[in-house]
Amino acid sequence: IGQLVDRVVAGVTAVPGVTGAAVASHVPLTGGSAGSDVWFSGEVRPTGVDLQARVRLVSAHYLRTLGIRVVDGRDIGPEDGATTAPVVVVNETLARRLGTERDSVGRSVTFGVPVFNGADGTKSWRIVGVAGDTFDRGPREPAEPEVLMPLAQAPAEVFFWISRELQLAVHAGREAAPRGADVRGVAANIEPALALGPLTPLDDAVAASFARERLLARLLTGIGVTGIALALVGLVAVVHHDLQRRRREIAIRLAIGADASAVVASLVRRGVMNAALGALAGLTLSVATGSALSSLLFGIAAGDPLTLATVSLTVVALAVLAAWLPARSATAIDPAEALRVP
Repeated sequence: IGQLVDRVVAGVTAVPGVTGAAVASHVPLTGGSAGSDVWFSGEVRPTGVDLQARVRLVSAHYLRTLGIRVVDGRDIGPEDGATTAPVVVVNETLARRLGTERDSVGRSVTFGVPVFNGADGTKSWRIVGVAGDTFDRGPREPAEPEVLMPLAQAPAEVFFWISRELQLAVHAGREAAPRGADVRGVAANIEPALALGPLTPLDDAVAASFARERLLARLLTGIGVTGIALALVGLVAVVHHDLQRRRREIAIRLAIGADASAVVASLVRRGVMNAALGALAGLTLSVATGSALSSLLFGIAAGDPLTLATVSLTVVALAVLAAWLPARSATAIDPAEALRVP
């Protein structure tokens, strides 16, 4: 299998537009895989601690092809073959669970599944890298502890775990993306019996995993924008009504020499105070009800100070504009004409 994988990867990499390729037992967002307990070699197996980790079989340059960051150490490479010392890469979640987030590289691990530990049970796997976490079951599920194991070094029995199915990851340039037919043609030329399933862009898989959140976000955004628009229309109407009632007052102030800009500022101040009170009430409700929307947020807290401050300042700024326009037009009236109105 290792030789077949190498030939397929080399052939696909040669396709115009392809900048990298790798094979794995499963790629992110396609479900989990079988796993095993993992602990440091030479240490007593801890009790009462969850040591279960997913085992992902990967070819060389898997992390680079998928764009997964290398936190420490290196990626699985072509030098990690069947005749070299066994190595693995662990993800950040597993490194934290093992208690060695910053010094995992160089240590060796043992698996709870005997097949990984050799015929005499003494085989150990040296950690050569720590990779960033990825999501296998969608962004709503937390990242699971994971071990990346070179395909070339995996025991043959392990392939029964994955039903003898592997997934091909292809990294292509945006300007010259390869055709699916070209990739299929390479695989067919190398091994006619090799069957490739549907080729799905990773961007599409990511978009599909966020479909529900995207729909709800658009719906809530529409409701929010509509609410702000109605509030601004209401503010303009209130300010305009207030100005009509105070028309004679404004005319008198202007007639006795009041500065028009000072009059505008005083009128705007009243409208902005109302908007500021509304924004404060909105902030209070946002903090109180933010936990209800936390499942829709990724990489940001429901009470993120920067987001709340930005939205509040935006609302107040729009309120200033909504109050300034009618206030400015009110100061443009002719005092003599305004005083003649009963």
